[in-house]
Amino acid sequence: MTEKIQTVKESNSRRGRSVERVISALHDVFSASDSADSSETSVSTRDIADRSELSIYNARHILIKLEKEGVVTSVKQASRKSLYWNKTENFKF
Repeated sequence: MTEKIQTVKESNSRRGRSVERVISALHDVFSASDSADSSETSVSTRDIADRSELSIYNARHILIKLEKEGVVTSVKQASRKSLYWNKTENFKF
C-alpha cells in the first residue's frame, strides 16, 4: 500500500474502515478495467458509495482526501452533476 493511502488512513482513525472500503471499491473497479484493456476508467462517486456501502457524502469526503494525496483525480463531466474519479500513477493497492 502506498504511503499516501496510509497517510489518509492514519489521519482518519475513526474512518479507517470506511477509507479501506473506498480503496477496496476503487481497486475492484480499476482492476476490472485494467483486465478489460480500457485505457482510462472513470467511476462515479455514487458507484464507489454503493460498492463500499457508505453514504455518498462519506464516500465523496474520502475521495476528496485521496485526491489531495494524489491517489485519484476528479473529473466533472459537462452534462452531468456527478463527479467521476480516475486513478493516478500513485494508486497502488
